[in-house]
Amino acid sequence: MVAAAGSGRAQAVAQQRADLEGVVRNRVTGRGLSGAQVWAGGTPWGAVTDSAGRFRLSAVPGSGFTLFVRLCDRTVADSLRMVFNPARPIHPELIVDGVPPHCPAPGRAPWAVDRSDPIIGGYYIQSSEGSLFLSCANELLFAWYPDSSREELAAYKLPEGARLFVRLRGRRDDDPARPGSYALLVGEVLEVRVPHPPDCRPQLLRTLEAADSAQRAQAQPPRRP
Repeated sequence: MVAAAGSGRAQAVAQQRADLEGVVRNRVTGRGLSGAQVWAGGTPWGAVTDSAGRFRLSAVPGSGFTLFVRLCDRTVADSLRMVFNPARPIHPELIVDGVPPHCPAPGRAPWAVDRSDPIIGGYYIQSSEGSLFLSCANELLFAWYPDSSREELAAYKLPEGARLFVRLRGRRDDDPARPGSYALLVGEVLEVRVPHPPDCRPQLLRTLEAADSAQRAQAQPPRRP
């Protein structure tokens, strides 16, 4: 598992983590399934099951996330939505319906982001649907940030409609089990700044800003003569 790089706050967050333990089983045989990747979606937390199908991953208490199981580079089990509370521990049991007879060597874990990943520039957008990222290449992605970066971005108090320009290190998550959905796994945020640089103004950002301006204009009360 690769920990996200960051400041001292990231280390403080890491110290507050606790272990979540569970098991992945084959529904047909009832036995534990080894080598499966268990991932708390949208986080850098994950683990690989041992020979008995057991897993242990480190997570921040109070976090809400969905557990996914991947095998042969695809999602193979029903997901489990949960809120992690070490004071009232649960031991999730995730059931896999079918196991391919021949499975290639496991690919890169979905939570793994490292320094070999590309640096991407674009805009951080906080919406009711979650954290979005609009790249300079005009791609709108659902972005999953490590804890320290999420805190850093949330600390900026921006006027309505304003957006942060960020440079980050991350990678696309092209999961064939979720066609049409685009996700960006963020390893670390390298730069955050306002105002926007003039050399990165995607047309989609212009459209979003125009929509924001029109919405604010409609919300303003009419001026009295």
